[in-house]
Amino acid sequence: MSEWPRKYTLTEPIDVAGERITELSFRQPRGKDVRRIPGELKELDPLCDLASRLCGLSKPQFDALVAKDALAIVEMLQDFLGLSPKDGSEQQEQ
Repeated sequence: MSEWPRKYTLTEPIDVAGERITELSFRQPRGKDVRRIPGELKELDPLCDLASRLCGLSKPQFDALVAKDALAIVEMLQDFLGLSPKDGSEQQEQ
C-alpha cells in the first residue's frame, strides 16, 4: 500500500485564490475523521465515544487512531450491541 500523504491528480485543474491546483494531497484519516462519517441515519460520534470509554482510551487518544482501526472497532462494537452497521437498527435474533 502506498505511503501517506496520498496524491490525486485532477483531471481538470482548478484555480484557488489565484493559484492553479493540479494535484491534491490527502493525509491519512484518523479516528476524529471517522466520527463525522455520516451513517444512513446518524453519525458515528456516539459509538466512537462509547468505544473509547469501553477500551479505556481518552477521546483524543481514540481520535488519534488510524481510520482503519477506528472503523474496525466501531464495527466490532455494533456487532456486540446487535446493531446493524448500515442503519444502527437492532438486529433480530433468529
